[in-house]
Amino acid sequence: MKVEVAIIGAPHRAEVTFLLRNSELLAPKLLCSLSLYLGRDAHSHLGVPMQKLTKCLFPAAVLALGMPVAAAAQDCPTADDWKDAPTISGVDNDERNAVSDLLARYAWAMNNRQIDALKALFADGGSYVFCQMGKRTPDESYSSKDGIGRHFEAVFRPLTDNGLNAKRVLTGHTIDNRGQDINVTMVAIVFIQNFDSPLPQLDYFADIFVTIDRATKLIKRLVVTPGDGRVSIRAR
Repeated sequence: MKVEVAIIGAPHRAEVTFLLRNSELLAPKLLCSLSLYLGRDAHSHLGVPMQKLTKCLFPAAVLALGMPVAAAAQDCPTADDWKDAPTISGVDNDERNAVSDLLARYAWAMNNRQIDALKALFADGGSYVFCQMGKRTPDESYSSKDGIGRHFEAVFRPLTDNGLNAKRVLTGHTIDNRGQDINVTMVAIVFIQNFDSPLPQLDYFADIFVTIDRATKLIKRLVVTPGDGRVSIRAR
């Protein structure tokens, strides 16, 4: 059983994310977040910088409280599923503009932590999924607008508490007509800034795969695949 601990934030507070990996039972990954009050020099007592990712062993009993359980309802996409997208995809200019607007509103809602705005972008049965590159089974999956909303309530709160500001740039769009759906691939580049830092820092990048209902222009499924496999980036 291995647990990764990510410590992020200002000297007075740290966000600690515990990730349980139980390969023997082949169970889905379980996550929970704890916001711990730390003294001014707590990070030095821990022996790690505040932004450093450390690894430790942790009793499984601690992970029994309030954890969102990953649901593997659908397989994760791979590069092979998207490489055949045609250069001319059969999407007209009006549809392309509508898709671009939808994705811009997604980025704005994420950057500004607007949960109601995020929920409004998803279809009633829409899902928000985390995968690792090259794996077919999702690490996490949140279905329905309410489920997605509860997820973001949990992950935005620590960022606000720790004075962290995250902004993302979406680029490299490929738009593909799939009949009743429109598939989009893109790359998210995310920067993060602490309130005591004058400049933002590159935090992570991820491939994002989106299936959009062609009639309603709402998201049916959005898959985030971090470039380095960190599920902990879900909070940003």
